Amino acid sequence: MCLEYSIPYTFHYGHKYITIRTRRSERIRRYISSQLQLGAKLVIPSIVQDEFRRKLWDVLSDVVSKARIPALPSQSLFIKGCEHFEKLKSKCLEFTPEESLIKKVNEFYRKIWADPSLQKKREVWSKIKKKDINEGPPTGADIIILATALAFSDEEVELLTLDSDFIIFKDEIEGELGVYVRDADTV
Repeated sequence: MCLEYSIPYTFHYGHKYITIRTRRSERIRRYISSQLQLGAKLVIPSIVQDEFRRKLWDVLSDVVSKARIPALPSQSLFIKGCEHFEKLKSKCLEFTPEESLIKKVNEFYRKIWADPSLQKKREVWSKIKKKDINEGPPTGADIIILATALAFSDEEVELLTLDSDFIIFKDEIEGELGVYVRDADTV
């Protein structure tokens, strides 16, 4: 969501203004802003910060290429996106989950992959992720992100996401871990 939040901006190019955005960036920016106004705590897992710059560059390179904008402004766009992210970060808590929470999330996903009643969901996951079903369960950043949300689950916690690793298993995450998963496409 940090990426979606950081993308919408307008810049001057030649004799015109060009707005860079994704199909959901403005909605997500409004939603996050409204949650901050309501006093919600926003948490950015440390791993998201590590991945942000790489993913921003990839998205902007794609946008610049499709818009046929020369490479020179893409550096300015990248810097602007990083500034938006830093502004958001200044309003959020930074957090790295404890190893015990990471283990709990790994175990949670292992159970999902072993549960015969969840075969259909795993097949959907496989199709969306374009991975063989045996390449699951999710790993890496997804585990850390869910472990971060789990760390705050003694309060009402919402995981705003576009990631199918969370959305497909939303009911199981909410039921077993107490973390409400909100599909960002619905805000």
